[in-house]
Amino acid sequence: MDMFKKYTFTDIAAFLGDLADFAAANGWGVQKQPGTRVSISKGDARYRVDYSSASAVKLYASPDGGATYNSAAPSIDYLINGASYAFVSCGTTIYIGRVYPSTGWFWGGLITVVHKVGAWSGGQLVHGTSMNSHYFLNGTAFYSASMFVNGAWSTMGSLREGSVQGSIDRDLVLANKQPSLYNAGILPMPVTIFVCNASTAYLHPAGRAPGLFRINAGDVYTSGEILPFGEDSYLVMPSAVSDTGTRDLFFKLSI
Repeated sequence: MDMFKKYTFTDIAAFLGDLADFAAANGWGVQKQPGTRVSISKGDARYRVDYSSASAVKLYASPDGGATYNSAAPSIDYLINGASYAFVSCGTTIYIGRVYPSTGWFWGGLITVVHKVGAWSGGQLVHGTSMNSHYFLNGTAFYSASMFVNGAWSTMGSLREGSVQGSIDRDLVLANKQPSLYNAGILPMPVTIFVCNASTAYLHPAGRAPGLFRINAGDVYTSGEILPFGEDSYLVMPSAVSDTGTRDLFFKLSI
């Protein structure tokens, strides 16, 4: 079983077929509409990835495990010939990455239920990036992320009440203290999900992205390396090839 697997892009139908096969191998229930849609489920988590165009897919999550999904869906774009893509399965989270022929890795999105902080309902999160940059769960993620909070989906597209952001790039003060002399900076920093309060402009921590951490791998660890960390295994990958060693992502590989 591969909880991280890379593929070469040919078309969206093959992308969806690869996602279905990968999910099934990692314990997800899978329903397919060949070429147009893949629905996956595990426990109470129920997600959907749909064809959007010849180079893009849209991401959906059900807030109640049923047949109702978010109406405004973020997309993962720039899936082009000659590029590659990858999936990571971590519990009830699916992460999707892309590789551009000329520039390298850019993590494209995720579908998950966040590990919540405090007493609130929901937590289903969909996030996609439609640009060839490293804007993945960072301070501009509200443009392409939506989370189900207390009965409603947050609005994508601007910094407004209830919109969501991630902590990547907000943690550079700590990240810059790495790598250490002994372990090249394997100090995993959880990726926090924030909810915006429009009246105060404050960002309130709502939870964290399951199984995803930020590290500074320096020049010691290589892209795609899987490391033992206690009893678990973790995957080291850059959020963007230009950021290798400074904005690396650390994925926990788990069923």
